[in-house]
Amino acid sequence: MTLAVGNAKSHPVSAGGKHESAISFLTELEEKLEVSQVQFEIFHTLSPRLQSQPSDPDLLEKVELLERGLFNITEVCVLIVMRELVG
Repeated sequence: MTLAVGNAKSHPVSAGGKHESAISFLTELEEKLEVSQVQFEIFHTLSPRLQSQPSDPDLLEKVELLERGLFNITEVCVLIVMRELVG
């Protein structure tokens, strides 16, 4: 994704602003990919803990939330803070 954005930015500007909208679209996708990678890392940090602590309702809730879908960056930051508070 990063390579696609870089390639798009290196092409000359086209008429009608289509180039700019394509770059904007690719940049948005790239940002979503970065957020999903953070969410994935959090999930893989919490999943093994859940296996060793299956009766922890807070931990179970967090893992289930992560399994439901992709969050935006604000929601991921809240999950990170929650993870740090849990320790």
